[in-house]
Amino acid sequence: MRLPYPARWIYISAGLLLCSLALFAVYIQPRSDFWGNLVLWTIWFGCYAAIYHLARLRLAWNQERWWLTIGIAQRFLLLWALPNLSEDVYRFLWDGRVAVAGIHPFAFTPEAFLQQYPSLPGLSDELFRQLNSPKYHTIYPPLAQGLFWLAAKCSPLNIYGGVLTIKIILFAAEIGTICGLRAWEKPGVRRGLSMAALYALNPLLILEICGNAHIEGLMLFLLLQMFLALRAEKTTLAAMSWAGAVAVKLVPLIALPFVFVYLGWKKGLQFAAKGLFCLLVLFIPLSDWAVLQNMAGSLDLYFRQFQFNACVYYVVREIGRIRSGWDYGVYIGPWLGVVSAGIISLMSLLPPYPRDLRALSTKIGDALLIYLLFAAVVHPWYITVPLLFGILSGRHYVLLWSFVVLFSYSHYQGGGLQENFWMIGAEYVLLLASRVGMRNAE
Repeated sequence: MRLPYPARWIYISAGLLLCSLALFAVYIQPRSDFWGNLVLWTIWFGCYAAIYHLARLRLAWNQERWWLTIGIAQRFLLLWALPNLSEDVYRFLWDGRVAVAGIHPFAFTPEAFLQQYPSLPGLSDELFRQLNSPKYHTIYPPLAQGLFWLAAKCSPLNIYGGVLTIKIILFAAEIGTICGLRAWEKPGVRRGLSMAALYALNPLLILEICGNAHIEGLMLFLLLQMFLALRAEKTTLAAMSWAGAVAVKLVPLIALPFVFVYLGWKKGLQFAAKGLFCLLVLFIPLSDWAVLQNMAGSLDLYFRQFQFNACVYYVVREIGRIRSGWDYGVYIGPWLGVVSAGIISLMSLLPPYPRDLRALSTKIGDALLIYLLFAAVVHPWYITVPLLFGILSGRHYVLLWSFVVLFSYSHYQGGGLQENFWMIGAEYVLLLASRVGMRNAE
């Protein structure tokens, strides 16, 4: 559709505003100024919401190619910045440089590594000081470790070069996901913004993947490839894509029982067998017993020692404190993990069973919601996974979640690391209210 002259300037102005907000959020605004950041994010998400609603009301606002161009442009502009809301990328570089040095990244904690090898190139005190968990073994699976190795190989000494390498790969994965969503959706049946545009313009995805260099971007690309392969009835390719996603982060394991039920016994067994075989091949680098023990120990500590932006976990912990005066956090995490695993297993076994891919994405999205509600740690970038499935299933309450999860960054206020439980409470009240409201509307 060719727009009249005034409308073109409106689109150009909207695109410049979105790009300016992204630049300001990553390059200028300090993370210690939470309230300033919250105002900035509110304006950014407000623009996103306005485009979403205007595109539903008026066809003239539904210019997919323009919005995709703006979404990609925002990501490109953020490639060149060091992350300002997370230090995870420095652990990625540490693991990669350890591997390049010929040492298994699971063999030592960074603290123990420096005691054993104090003068290896690239593994400097400068990089060590930026790690957020130097006393713990890494928890990243082998495909993620391969990405870290590549970044270290391309830039063995320069931190910025290593970060840029990771970001370029994530940028390519994001473009792949956007193109995959365009291929997924039939243009004639949609109303409002396309799935690809909803994904491309979402501020959380832009901020956390190409801004803060979180590897969920690669996992999302592989999960979407799984869905595209399932639609094409290519079970082997779907299983390989699923295994690749699990080898980036373990969360996509949740999808396995739901895909099994969707495919039926025969094809489901084929998918599971092929997927698990691919996982075994990908996890060969972790086949050493000591390595497995270190990874298991880190995962155990993750459930027992770390808490951030939790929902049910915080409620149960506070009830325990009020009733007994003791902090049962070290026990609550693993038990809530067992409870959520049980609920998710029942969800996969009980009807309604997914008979099409939209129903399958709905089931997986609901399972991810349960998993995160019971988790002890819910970082903002974790929401990118249910966000993808919410877009695929049309359950757009996750778009609100992608905004309110940023309330958790209130723990940076003033340069400290103290959580603001009022902000966390507001996050989950708004999330659950939107989820219940969506269910009532159905």
